[in-house]
Amino acid sequence: MWHASVAVMDEGQPVPPLATTDAEARAAATQCAAMLAGVGMEPSRFEPKDIAFHLRRSLSDAEIARLDPAWLAIPAVDMG
Repeated sequence: MWHASVAVMDEGQPVPPLATTDAEARAAATQCAAMLAGVGMEPSRFEPKDIAFHLRRSLSDAEIARLDPAWLAIPAVDMG
């Protein structure tokens, strides 16, 4: 799983995503997408959480093929 997160800041403090403007949320989505450009496969999941916006994207088939089999044997855990 690829993951990027962006917090909107105001005077050095994060602004909760639900308190951001539509323009700030769009800017956060754009920044997250830029950080994950060229990796993983669509679809992506963009979500507001407590302090930041998060974008998650699954690994591509080619990326999975490059992983060590021991890594693939570790059970997946979704933390939320």
